[in-house]
Amino acid sequence: MIEMEYCGGGTVDNLLERSVRRCLPEFCIAYICREVLKGLAYVHKKRIMHRDIKALNIAVTEDAGIRLIDFGLAKKLKRLGTCKEPRGTPHWTAPEVWALRPYGFKCDIWSLGITAIEMAEGKCPLSYLPQIMIKKTILDKDPPTLDKPHKWSADFNSFIKVCLMKDPKHRPTAKYLLKNHPFITDLQNEVQAREYIQDLIGNRNKEVEWKTEKSEKKSLSSKIDLSKMEKLVSEGPEEDTTINKALDTALEDALSNAEKVDSEVKTAISEIGSTNEAVLYVAQELSPQDEVGLTHAEEEQNPVSNRDTCDSETVSHARDSTAPQEAPVQSSEGTPGLEESQTTDKCTDNTLSIFVFLIYLLIYAIALAIYYEIQ
Repeated sequence: MIEMEYCGGGTVDNLLERSVRRCLPEFCIAYICREVLKGLAYVHKKRIMHRDIKALNIAVTEDAGIRLIDFGLAKKLKRLGTCKEPRGTPHWTAPEVWALRPYGFKCDIWSLGITAIEMAEGKCPLSYLPQIMIKKTILDKDPPTLDKPHKWSADFNSFIKVCLMKDPKHRPTAKYLLKNHPFITDLQNEVQAREYIQDLIGNRNKEVEWKTEKSEKKSLSSKIDLSKMEKLVSEGPEEDTTINKALDTALEDALSNAEKVDSEVKTAISEIGSTNEAVLYVAQELSPQDEVGLTHAEEEQNPVSNRDTCDSETVSHARDSTAPQEAPVQSSEGTPGLEESQTTDKCTDNTLSIFVFLIYLLIYAIALAIYYEIQ
């Protein structure tokens, strides 16, 4: 089991993201560089090269402590030994590593100088160049410096200059810088630097907590919705008493309304049937004299058509005058009102059937809408 210290402040890169204009004040840079040099002096004493010093690999504890992390590219050297393997992040890699010459612990000092510029300006030098151009630029051109040196102290400019000496023989060690360079030894605002870093950590942690709480609430709500769906699928919608009660109430109301409409329709049908029966009764009770009167009235309305048939009617009347007269027989075929009433009844029944079907369809649609609204 490997135990590691918890660094709740994130990395120096996280501090840059939280700071104004993505840069740190000079006293904070001096404090971080001093703590990094302490770590490098210790690992160099153990014959270990880090080979990947940058803001992303410098962790910060919640009380503004500085820790070196990510020893994935680290290498332990034999006594008085060197290394030729080209390892490191391209923009932070020392010239001797790019040149494939034997190199030692001082490659970490070059990377620290690049990191100091990164903390001051928010980005490393040559960050605008593609990786294929970095090697040629580092080997052929002068070492990088601050874009605006006049904005920074002479000690800070001097520290970057000595860290970025292209010849590793002229580059100082971590132990020498800790004891002799004024940018490190003359640090007066350590307490202020730690407070500044802790403020940045507090702001970052508040943002992280807010994002975490928001994501937890979102995941919790999704889990609740998922559990409800699983319950409905497993138990069935009939187990939800609230929805069932509301749905039953809506269906009962709809059925009662349908019964009312049905009774009203039946009443109207019975009234229409009684009216038709009355008409039929009147038609059947008509006397022969009334029928004759109706026939004379029709003849008066159609005098032209009656002239053509006058002679034939006279002859037939003469022949039948001697025969005994029989009372006219009233048949259902001779009553046009009965046929019309039957046709009317059929049309009325069809119309009412369609009307009742539409009412039931409307009630079903209303009940369905109420069910989905409750859900």
